[in-house]
Amino acid sequence: MTSQSKAFGKRAILSTGQGLLTAAYYATPDFIPSKAARGVLKTAITLGVTGLAVLEYRDAKQTPLADSDLLVQPAAQAPGELIGGPREENDVPHPAEGSRDEDSTGSKENSFSAFWLSLTPARRAALSALGVAGALATVAGIAAAERGIYQFGERRAERGVTAAHTKTGLAIGGITTLLALIPAPKDK
Repeated sequence: MTSQSKAFGKRAILSTGQGLLTAAYYATPDFIPSKAARGVLKTAITLGVTGLAVLEYRDAKQTPLADSDLLVQPAAQAPGELIGGPREENDVPHPAEGSRDEDSTGSKENSFSAFWLSLTPARRAALSALGVAGALATVAGIAAAERGIYQFGERRAERGVTAAHTKTGLAIGGITTLLALIPAPKDK
């Protein structure tokens, strides 16, 4: 069995677990009448899904690189020099990669720090407020979506659909499983 098929098998198990837990999360109103008990169970399910996501992330970070992913620098090549010859002036790195002059290592931390410190205090405050507003809008959107999904299940249950929340949960769980099967992009 190749390492790619092992990685896919592991990802398939984790994504199936995430899908099943997601389906259980949305199916709770069909099986647990108490709102408080549902809240406790949903919290436990959320922790389970988070744990599976952490496992998947940790496994992705621990997978060994293939030989083709490694770039070996020839002994006669100076650091920062392009393969095949000396660095030319027009070969400037992308600005997102950081400064690459002789004294700098070009780390991304230095690049962001330099950017942040170059801003005026008013612009820093505005960017911080924009970040907080974005986070609040995200939370409000998620809460509205959750409320809408619950109300959709309640309307279906009122019409007499058997296991209305469970059917919705299975659909959302299936989508979750398929999306979790998509491998994370490789960090290069």
